Amino acid sequence: MKRFSLILTIILPFAVLSQKTITSISNGIASNPAVWDCQCFPATNDKIIVNHNITMNTNWLISGGGSIVVNWGASFNEDSQYRSILIDGNGSRFVNHGTTKMTTFGVINGAEVQNHYVLSLDSALLVGIGSTYFNYGNTIDLDSTYIQGKLVNEGVFKKGDFLNDGTVINSGYIRSDSLANRGSFISSAGNIEAYDFGNNGSFEISGSSYMTVSNNSINDGHITIAAGRSISIDNDFSNVNTNNGSNIYNDGLFEVGNNFLNMDTLRGSGIFCISESSANHGVVIGTLDICDNTGTGYFDINTGTIAAGVTDCVSGCVVNVEEEKELENISIYPNPVENTLNIQTDLKGTFNIIDITGNQVLNGQITSKIDLSNLSPAIYFIQLNTQSGVSTIKFIKK
Repeated sequence: MKRFSLILTIILPFAVLSQKTITSISNGIASNPAVWDCQCFPATNDKIIVNHNITMNTNWLISGGGSIVVNWGASFNEDSQYRSILIDGNGSRFVNHGTTKMTTFGVINGAEVQNHYVLSLDSALLVGIGSTYFNYGNTIDLDSTYIQGKLVNEGVFKKGDFLNDGTVINSGYIRSDSLANRGSFISSAGNIEAYDFGNNGSFEISGSSYMTVSNNSINDGHITIAAGRSISIDNDFSNVNTNNGSNIYNDGLFEVGNNFLNMDTLRGSGIFCISESSANHGVVIGTLDICDNTGTGYFDINTGTIAAGVTDCVSGCVVNVEEEKELENISIYPNPVENTLNIQTDLKGTFNIIDITGNQVLNGQITSKIDLSNLSPAIYFIQLNTQSGVSTIKFIKK
């Protein structure tokens, strides 16, 4: 993880006076009294309404129940790459309906941020203990994020390194370089993309959510995957035991594109689909299906315990089937799909749609559009049988 270098030094000379409501009346720089209807310098506890294009030419403090509201069509942008805002204390707020661009944001001591449109940060976001950041729009360009309080994301939140020591509730899209969770992280819709992923807190994929990791992942906490949901890891995964127990509760699909190591507990009724070498030195319980694509049965190395209800690759799953079997002249979209799956191909043939347990749920002749409205939200595979061969593609039904 990169070092979180949040600049929180506030250099505004504004005094804390009786609270006023101040509205912008023209475009200009924030320190110019002529851009505000009070013809004054706003104080840190004032309620400021931005209706114009305001350039922030100094750092800014909001405290004492003060607020800044950037309305639709307006902007509140830094004049260089070194401007910061600190929102401090209960009742202090920053609400963005327009476009805001800064270097760093600090939200501490019970303060609140609501972003409804575009908020761009060159460097870092800190959400302190007791504070909340609501993202309903696009929070973008981040280098690092540190959550000690709460992040509620229903929009787009990206990118950079992401460390959670508090609470994250996601129903949108989160993209990060390295994602580390040491608190509570619940994703009930949307998706999460990360380059690396580490967890020693509580991490849950449920509802209509899914997660992809393009490199390595390690778990030293608790991961829960609901039925029909998935976590897909392109490289290595380790379930270690150096903390207070490392458990994976998998009722969905857990894919590992390279090597897999279990040192603690796997449980549930879902599928572990493993591409390369696998080792179990812990406990595997429930009715899990362990599908090691090397074909050695359960795990390549097993010094642990495997319960009687666990099956050996009944699902027949294959990791990364899109890359391995998809034909060049066939594509599907959108993915994830809500009701109608589009098939782009000139080839003729039949299709079968299979759920992650291996059951066929739909079949027919290949057409340009397939109605999926009767399928439940889950992970599926579509097999396209044509004169050129068989193409198997994974998709997600929202």
